[in-house]
Amino acid sequence: MAESGITWISADFAWMDIERERSVYNFSYFDFVVENAEKKVYG
Repeated sequence: MAESGITWISADFAWMDIERERSVYNFSYFDFVVENAEKKVYG
């Protein structure tokens, strides 16, 4: 990604996928996305 000049990414999300119950948050999918993007950039 870095070799292509990509310096940032954007991802859409639906809040209802993160907060399925009131005050209970699950960011696991987005953690997965960020971790994999970091691997692509930093190895």
